[in-house]
Amino acid sequence: APPKPQPGFQVGTSTRSRTGEHLRDTPVWGKDEMLRICSINVCSTANGATVKTTTPVREGGLTRDQIVSLAYNMRVCEAHIVCLQQLNLFSKEYDELCDILGKGWSSVASHNGEMRMSSGALSGLAVFSRYPIARAEVAEVFDKAGGMEDVHRRAFMACEVRVAQGMSVRVVNVCFDEVWEKFRVAQLERVHRTLRQRLPDFADEGYVLAGALNGLSREDYSDGAWDFEVFERARKKDMGAIIEPPKENFMKQVLGVEGYRDTRKEAGFSNVFEDGAKIEASGRHDVRTDYILLSKALGWHCPHHCYDVLPPPQNTNI
Repeated sequence: APPKPQPGFQVGTSTRSRTGEHLRDTPVWGKDEMLRICSINVCSTANGATVKTTTPVREGGLTRDQIVSLAYNMRVCEAHIVCLQQLNLFSKEYDELCDILGKGWSSVASHNGEMRMSSGALSGLAVFSRYPIARAEVAEVFDKAGGMEDVHRRAFMACEVRVAQGMSVRVVNVCFDEVWEKFRVAQLERVHRTLRQRLPDFADEGYVLAGALNGLSREDYSDGAWDFEVFERARKKDMGAIIEPPKENFMKQVLGVEGYRDTRKEAGFSNVFEDGAKIEASGRHDVRTDYILLSKALGWHCPHHCYDVLPPPQNTNI
């Protein structure tokens, strides 16, 4: 396994804008280079229907214009690594995105190139990188013994990206259950177990955990904002929605017991969601469900003020 990153190597996100010069050649890693990582939940409508019905939907999802807009945002943020969730891998969304981005990007998707029913295809995961992807693994977090039904099938992707000779960053891309806290807890445990058994270097050397964890951290909300979320979910449940009250146990376990570091807080963004006030979230609503976290063993850090939230691409569900 490559050595741990030395001081001066950093992980973070940036929204500085260029017109695409970075697509020409693989960037050269410099001594003080900052690695920019972006996570986007694509929320493809067709893929959402597939997850709910466990029936592959090949039509619908993102339009060509929406895919172009997604590619534009991936370029604008100048990310070196982009983790996507909920692509419709039963259609051509992934292939079209690869074509639009062109050469200069390495990529891998969780369906392993097969249009068939699988937890990887249902999760709709993909990792794009401006550096070579040296290794990629797709593993299931679905466990009937744990009480999960087919509708809760998920997978995660573990990628090793070679940023320089003898220097790699490991990224784990996830999309956990959107509704039930108990399944998110079980899925995280399955990720940890699989990494220990199949990819021990990830557990030992550390990794970036990115994606739709779909849990809520109580620290992100004022009392009024949390109470409003309780009220909203109760109202939606009365209207027939399958939803449970907001819970904090999962993210408390992630950030507390498991020791993950939140890049948003590490970068100095300590503001919370106030009553009726929109601040930088990670989705379409005043809730934060998407995260970029650093595992306890990872020696990298997110520099101050090097975290941002991209505005959603135009005409998309993202």
